[in-house]
Amino acid sequence: MNFRYTKGSVDIFLNKQFHEFYEIYLLLNGSNVEFINDHTRERIAPNSVVIIPPGEYHRFVVVEESADIYERCVLNICPEFLGGTVLEDALRNKELLVLKPDDRIVENFLYLKDAMINNGEKDFEYILSGIATDIVFLIKQSSDSVENTAHNH
Repeated sequence: MNFRYTKGSVDIFLNKQFHEFYEIYLLLNGSNVEFINDHTRERIAPNSVVIIPPGEYHRFVVVEESADIYERCVLNICPEFLGGTVLEDALRNKELLVLKPDDRIVENFLYLKDAMINNGEKDFEYILSGIATDIVFLIKQSSDSVENTAHNH
């Protein structure tokens, strides 16, 4: 499992990418960002969470003039985390959640950003595991109170 926070530098991928892990991506800032996978191309707004399952080809495209404000967090979780089936069940049929800035999922990502800076590596591993568990269960519990877009493969 790992966590990344990046601001400014644009990681525009000319080709699609895929991973062997779940990727939970939170766009914090940026007005011209699109998420592209095999079945959708969608502009995403700040405070949008994109859930990408293992093996799904995808990419994010950022319009150059918005590159300086492009701010995001990425949480990568191996499929075996939480015994595998719990994780798969929690993230199934979830692809895009559009959240409010004070949503607990957004707050958890911001907490991880600060914890990464203010804690040693070992302590951060424990914090990451606990907060990632909370994020997964919050996504599982997400309902019609947030805009949830899921596409059938």
